Amino acid sequence: MNAEHVSVEDRRPQTSFPAIPSPQGSLVFPPWIPSQPVSEESHELRRKQKIIGRALEKIIDRGLCGHEPVRAYLTELYRRNCRPNTLRAHAQTIGSFLLYLKGCRQERLEAISREDIGGFVEHEQDLGLTPNTISMRLRGLYSFLKFLVQRGELSAEVLTRKLRIKLPVSLPRAIEPQAVKQMLAVIDHPRDRAIVLVLLRTGMRIGELLDTRLQDIDLNEQKIEIMVAQKSRVGRVVYLSEDACAVLRQWLVHRSRKAIISSTEWVDCGLATKPSAAGLNGICRGRAWPRPATVRIGFFEFGVCDRW
Repeated sequence: MNAEHVSVEDRRPQTSFPAIPSPQGSLVFPPWIPSQPVSEESHELRRKQKIIGRALEKIIDRGLCGHEPVRAYLTELYRRNCRPNTLRAHAQTIGSFLLYLKGCRQERLEAISREDIGGFVEHEQDLGLTPNTISMRLRGLYSFLKFLVQRGELSAEVLTRKLRIKLPVSLPRAIEPQAVKQMLAVIDHPRDRAIVLVLLRTGMRIGELLDTRLQDIDLNEQKIEIMVAQKSRVGRVVYLSEDACAVLRQWLVHRSRKAIISSTEWVDCGLATKPSAAGLNGICRGRAWPRPATVRIGFFEFGVCDRW
């Protein structure tokens, strides 16, 4: 994605977020209002800073303990270049744990014990959260507690004999071959057909599909190069089936006749210059299709593509 390729989220009105004063009086992150379009990398950095600022603001507003250690921990994740969703998940987990401690009249982080961790797990179970969600939050909580131990603010005893959530092992849900045929039979727009078939045949993530540019596609070799994977940040190559290549060629011919589409885009969902994951999910919901993530699982787990 080049610098002028701005997503739908970038086009929303930008507002400054309040600067959060730390106990020493310094500012965590200053307010920021962009005066010109920013690159994808700069936009992601600002998203991370806003996530941290909002998390600290909630801790202060709710009167929770541990503002300074939480600020230091989230800043450490920021320096390690964690994804915005990772920062948000850790901030939500820590916020929920501190809120639970406040309900138990526990106001000192250094007094946290294994019983507090167990009580928090029971509290999350009572809220009806799934075992996978609780397990993810428990891993995030232990990561925060390990950080406190390394800073000398918590006894290492809380990290001994860690609690583990036994997770169910189930087969993934996939699309039946007949359902795939019925779905493709009602798609008449070349763009929609290209989106669905590329997801189905390659197993690409939604964000990877939306970030694909013309120079990443090699129809002669029947492959798409993903320079940086959305989740793992590791590049890879995915291969296309004959039918996926055919619909891609149809879409490229169709879009070449439309002067309103830029040379770096290969899909356009009618949402400004670049489609969003929400827009792609909206297309599926509007036509009662399975979600793109289900399409991805359907191909990889059950081998819908004959080429593979």
